[in-house]
Amino acid sequence: MKTGERLSRIVDLNFDYGLGTFAGLNILPKVAALTQYSYSNPHQVVVTLLKKWNSVLKDKGYIQGRHINLDFHAIPHWGEESQLENHWVSTSGKAMKSVLCFFAQDLDTTYLCYSNGQLSKEDAPDEILNYE
Repeated sequence: MKTGERLSRIVDLNFDYGLGTFAGLNILPKVAALTQYSYSNPHQVVVTLLKKWNSVLKDKGYIQGRHINLDFHAIPHWGEESQLENHWVSTSGKAMKSVLCFFAQDLDTTYLCYSNGQLSKEDAPDEILNYE
């Protein structure tokens, strides 16, 4: 692998007809579509999709929900200008401009159950209560 090479695993999902069908599509969008347009989806649409997806996984017996991993993660912003807040980034060992995300993951299967990438410092303490 070259230094600085950026890899994306989303292309592997392009050929997953089951996930495409679940999303109501005959095939999943390509990487460019996901990176250009997915940000316009309101948070509630993403939450609804994840709830329905998790309901299907639970009904099929793929997840039991016995062990859930709840995690906050700061994703650093490397651009010049930013209106983002400073959050602690453990890999850098300092606070820096970043997007604060919250994830809920089934620990046994690693399936994503809930996510929110639009958190402010003020909203973060209550975000765990938003996860059902």
